[in-house]
Amino acid sequence: MNWIKGNDAMVVNKAQEASVLNDLKVYIFIFAGFILFLAILVFVAVICRKFAEKVSKVFGNMKSRVFYNDIIETLDITYLQVTMTVGTQFSIWLQ
Repeated sequence: MNWIKGNDAMVVNKAQEASVLNDLKVYIFIFAGFILFLAILVFVAVICRKFAEKVSKVFGNMKSRVFYNDIIETLDITYLQVTMTVGTQFSIWLQ
């Protein structure tokens, strides 16, 4: 009845007030996490920029070694497949 008369129209209980403060804390933590993430990205970018030549050389060497090893491995596997297939065909042909 008090609500209808307008006596309790703007009353907020303690749980609702606490809910607003808890929501505000969550938003603050999310914003702080976002700022921390941006700071880490900037730090990593600065470090990568500083050591770009060294990192480029290391990755270039790795790329050349991996590429070379992959070519040799591919040719070896292809050679083995061809020789096994030819050997199987010869054994079937001889029978």
